[in-house]
Amino acid sequence: MATRPLSIAFIVRDPLPPLRADLLTLFGSEMPRHGIHTELVGQGGDAEGAAWHAGGMHVVGSLRSRFASVLSPLWDALGLLRAARRARPDCIQVRDKIASALLAWLAARVLRVPFVYWMSFPIVEGFEARRDALANRGTETGRGARGFASWPALWLAHALRARAARFVAYRLVLPAADHVFVQSAAMRDWLAGQGIARARLTAVPMGVDAALFERGAVNPSTDPRLDGRRVVLYLGRVARSRRSDFLLDVAERLRAQLPGSLLVIAGDAPSTDEMAWMREAIAARGLLGHVLLTGWLPQHLALGIPGVANDIPDQALVIEQSGAGLCVPMQADAFAAATLRLLADPALAAACAERGPPWVRAHRTYDILARDVALAYSRILPSGPFLPAVPPCTAMLTWSLKYTLRSILRGALRGLPARLLVTPRLLAAERSPQLLAEYVSLRARRMKVAVDPDGTRLRRVDPSTRLLTKNELRRDPGRFVRPRSPGAPATLLRNTIRTSGTSGSPLRLVQSLGAVIREEAFLQRQLHWTGWRRGQKRAWIRGDIVCAADPPDGRYWCHDWFGKVLMMSSYHLSNQTIGAYIDALARHDPVLIHAYPSSMAALAAWLEHGGRRYAGPSLRGVLTSSETLEPHVRAAIERSFGVRVFDWYGQAERVAAIGTCERGSYHVLTDYGGVELLEGEGGSCELVGTTLNNPAMPLQRYRTGDRVLPGSGAPCACGRVFPTVEAVIGRQEQGVTLPDGRIVTRLDRVFQGLDAHLIEGQVLYRSDGGFTLRVVTTPGFTGADEAALLAAFRLRVPNVAVRVEQVAAIARGPNGKFEFITQDG
Repeated sequence: MATRPLSIAFIVRDPLPPLRADLLTLFGSEMPRHGIHTELVGQGGDAEGAAWHAGGMHVVGSLRSRFASVLSPLWDALGLLRAARRARPDCIQVRDKIASALLAWLAARVLRVPFVYWMSFPIVEGFEARRDALANRGTETGRGARGFASWPALWLAHALRARAARFVAYRLVLPAADHVFVQSAAMRDWLAGQGIARARLTAVPMGVDAALFERGAVNPSTDPRLDGRRVVLYLGRVARSRRSDFLLDVAERLRAQLPGSLLVIAGDAPSTDEMAWMREAIAARGLLGHVLLTGWLPQHLALGIPGVANDIPDQALVIEQSGAGLCVPMQADAFAAATLRLLADPALAAACAERGPPWVRAHRTYDILARDVALAYSRILPSGPFLPAVPPCTAMLTWSLKYTLRSILRGALRGLPARLLVTPRLLAAERSPQLLAEYVSLRARRMKVAVDPDGTRLRRVDPSTRLLTKNELRRDPGRFVRPRSPGAPATLLRNTIRTSGTSGSPLRLVQSLGAVIREEAFLQRQLHWTGWRRGQKRAWIRGDIVCAADPPDGRYWCHDWFGKVLMMSSYHLSNQTIGAYIDALARHDPVLIHAYPSSMAALAAWLEHGGRRYAGPSLRGVLTSSETLEPHVRAAIERSFGVRVFDWYGQAERVAAIGTCERGSYHVLTDYGGVELLEGEGGSCELVGTTLNNPAMPLQRYRTGDRVLPGSGAPCACGRVFPTVEAVIGRQEQGVTLPDGRIVTRLDRVFQGLDAHLIEGQVLYRSDGGFTLRVVTTPGFTGADEAALLAAFRLRVPNVAVRVEQVAAIARGPNGKFEFITQDG
């Protein structure tokens, strides 16, 4: 499969020298035949093992250490360094170790080689089972104490380990792995359901060394402890996380029915305290004469012996297809009954024993399994000497780390203060006119603005009233910024944001940290209205750059692991990519999708055209924002996704906001800003707002330029007292559809940050398929500004022709506005 022998640095959880067949045979014998050698890294155990001739072996530390699990990542890092010195790895692979896997992934990125994870056991779930078992530890050990109160420090340590392991394994390690080997097809399906791409998963079940398979060549045991006993053999690891004490439940029941029975546990434990735990449990149950702990034994002792398996999918499949034993639920009574049945029925036992070997030879010998493993390696390992692989997920991982770190920072600075200090009060006041009026009055006093405290109604503005316009704010934004004051801490911390809205005219705004926190609180309340709760998954399809212009692996998304958000690109949606978007959404299975209406419209149209419906079972709602949600688009989304669409309106000036409740009503959030209505054409009204949240730039009676259709004034059945409007009709903007199916809209961010030398801009889609960025500039506009403008556009709309054209003015329509995105003709 390669032009030279390839080397894998393999960190294992099992003791070294290796004793398990899947290491000894698969990697010790079979993989070298395919040109793959292995540098084993791990800790030493008690038993002696065979020499390792398939590469190198680097024993660092000992599983006998009391602190083996804590020191293991450091030992493995040292062993990995030694392995790399001996043979430069073409791949770094980790088996069933979580913290070590994170270090190995970092090493793989430094060396620019693939990172592979081998999951033979759901170790995270094992940690969680150990944590839960500690609640009853007093009962298990016979000490009479019970529950968390008796073992608080130990329980807390295991609880923290389980929580950290879940985050690292399922948010960092597995999504980052270039490939994941799993123990069974069922485990592969389960991980695919967790969002791991099926193409990166290979199932490698346990197998048998064909060279040791002939039972006739096995010498019978001469151990006197087996004389005259009905022997039941268990082959496997002993560990609390595997619920190995279940074997003792079975042994107790066998002893009651068959006093001469002997359970032989032919397996070792990952550490001395685990084996001590098993020995203590055997003694506490009075089973010293009925359970024999041997440590690891050669696998051929079990060949040709009828078996009892539990009903996990892979064991059930093997028993069903081979007929070599009995499959029962993992219950002590059921296991004991099945075992006694085989012991009492020699004919049945012989028939099962006879059926096993032929099936195993045909399906589960390691020479057969090795071909599948080698084929997987052929896709992920480099093919030539010292050609370091560039993992296809590196770019996605980089973006994921960026958004995860951003999410952690935002959560600390915005999310947590909002959740603790602001959101509860907003939720408390939304159904009480009195509490709402008190809140609005308080905020108006703090902002030093004049606002009607009655938040249950909308006032009409006299057309002769002096109002603040966007042009005034754009010409001299500094005039509206309040100076910092030591006596007013809320004014001290602030930042500047730049926006072009839907007009293409850059606007510079200043907001305080408190305003940012309050904005977060209002969004938290809107999310609460949708039915989403903190900790549940979301998906995000908006104007963020979340991937490369042409991602090599075809994944137009990344992950905010901390926030459990699938960040998807709205710029790459096309006829060729929408199917991948739908599949990725279904794998992530969010409770809420937050997206542009145009993005959701494209997904809904694709599903409807194919006669399909979205298949994610957890979805409860879709939240749209930043574009006008047309009624036909809302209906199409609700048909294809089967959930209610919620809509959110706001603007960078932070003077007005409108949210949708579960009844579908548009509520004007009068605790967000003092909102008034300015009469317009056709019964519509323009929103005029006054800041209630931003002491750094408290705009008063500001014309937003966005229009609504007023409501009837009737209270909403949801019970909230905010006034309602019939529809939001502002933000009407045209989009264009490219020949490849991409929908181009919401390109206002292209012009952001150029407010010093750019007066306004417009995107023209030409008849030849290219774009022209029409800009009205000041004399200070330079070639560097033009290059920045082109780079910002290409970042969002790659692989198209685009040029900049400076114009004296941009033509307006009959309403005095120009279309931000327009087309020839």
